[in-house]
Amino acid sequence: MTPLPSSWARAWSDLGLQPPPGLFDQLVRAYEEPQRHYHSLQHLRECLTHFEQARHLAQQPGEVAIALWFHDAIYDVRGKNNERQSADWAIRVLASCPRCQDSCRLIGFTQTEPRGRKEPCNAALLC
Repeated sequence: MTPLPSSWARAWSDLGLQPPPGLFDQLVRAYEEPQRHYHSLQHLRECLTHFEQARHLAQQPGEVAIALWFHDAIYDVRGKNNERQSADWAIRVLASCPRCQDSCRLIGFTQTEPRGRKEPCNAALLC
């Protein structure tokens, strides 16, 4: 299982950037919310572990990793737009990071399955 701190550090290193202070802890707390049964910290770890096995296929591995970190950051069990809200959070937090903007766009691809569609390689890896 991929350790979260090392995955976080590697994603930002791939981007050539330092992470915003406190963001790691905010995301971990979000994934630990009690209403989560599937979209939990365990789910995030599993996603990151699977990504590590396919990292070499990514065009921009840091952007995919950051998108994975945010893809289920907002989770309301009755919510219909959790991915959009997660992407909006990423956009707000990462607005000053031009290299992170593709991560925000990639989160939207988690709403639907890309198979059979012509999605960018990074979107297919994320999904």
